[in-house]
Amino acid sequence: MGSGTMTEDCAPHEIEWLKRMSSGDMHAALTLVYHCLSIADSGESDPLIATVEALALARVVAATGDMKGVGAVVSICGRLADILDAADCVGLANAYRAEAFALADLATDALPPAESDSIMASLTTAACAANPETMAIAAIQRANWAPAFE
Repeated sequence: MGSGTMTEDCAPHEIEWLKRMSSGDMHAALTLVYHCLSIADSGESDPLIATVEALALARVVAATGDMKGVGAVVSICGRLADILDAADCVGLANAYRAEAFALADLATDALPPAESDSIMASLTTAACAANPETMAIAAIQRANWAPAFE
């Protein structure tokens, strides 16, 4: 491995990181998530495509109940919502926002109050600004994601 960031370390070894991820190494999956996001930010690839790839990988980690994966999905869904809003794809943007709401809500239930209070405050503020359709989708997404937190 190089001496740079996780993203720099990952770049020449993507297949090796994928192999490690397929063996259950969630650190490897998160390394690939950050690599995809770095590519999206650098302009090396279309930001939408690289961000969707990052989301797919982050979902793998989140499905194990790993809070770093959950946080990554919440963050990436917000990023995708912004990209899609800019492309005037509001319905799809709202669907990603709903997934972020659902996972943040589930995380607040799973974390101790000292860690979840700030998340809950932010979630409440964001939910008050969201449209009813987004919140209805969030309820469905919450049910879909709930088994990851059992």
